[in-house]
Order: sequence, then C-alpha cells, then structure tokens
Amino acid sequence: MRSLDLLAIAASAEGIMLRRGAAGMARRAVLLGAAALCGLALAILLQAAAWLALEPGQGAVLATLWLAAANAVLVLVLLLAAQPRRDALAQQALQLRREALAEICQVSPLAEALRLLRPPGAALEIGAFLIALLRRR
Repeated sequence: MRSLDLLAIAASAEGIMLRRGAAGMARRAVLLGAAALCGLALAILLQAAAWLALEPGQGAVLATLWLAAANAVLVLVLLLAAQPRRDALAQQALQLRREALAEICQVSPLAEALRLLRPPGAALEIGAFLIALLRRR
C-alpha cells in the first residue's frame, strides 16, 4: 500500500502545482490584456496631445523622439509588472511530487503486495512445511 500512498501524494502534489500554475497564468494574461488596452488608449491620446504641444517649440523630429522615449519607458514598466511571481506553495508541491516519485522508484510494488498477502510469521510456517515435506521422503 505504500506505493499507492506515494502515488496518491504525487498526484495530489501535481494537481496543486497545476492549479496554482494555471491560476497565475490566467492572472498574468488578464493583467497583460488590460495593460495593453489601457496603454494603447493612453499612448494614442498622450502622443497626440504631447506632439501638438511639443511641435511648435521643438520641431516635428524632436517632438517625435521625445514621444518615442516616453513610450519606451511605458513599455518597460508594463513588462516589469507582468513578470511571473514565485509561488511558494507551487514550489513546495513540485518538491513533494519529486520526492514521492523518487521514493516510489525505490519501492518494489510486487514485494509490497506479497507482504500484504503474507501474514506475519508466514516464512516460519512455510519453512516448517517444507522441512516436514522433506522428512516424509
């Protein structure tokens, strides 16, 4: 039964890890989508207003360069905010799964099943039976 228990632990840990990973991925996707839409609308409005404000004093080329630099900063901030975070529970579940699978490789399911079928002291009874059988011959 130890093998089955280890497999159950490994499956449970795998389930936790997958659920936590999927939840984090969904959260990141929603945040990235919202940031993209807001960023697009903001960039369009701010670029139009800023270009109109900068163009008379700076000229068209410098106004465009200033706007490009501002857009680069905005993109970097959004990319940094969307970085995946480390999930301690998912990491522990992954470690538990690895340990359970490593341990199950060391346990023989056949030997474990035979141990369940054989009552304690059965080896002595089998030995006594074999000795009695040999004495009869």
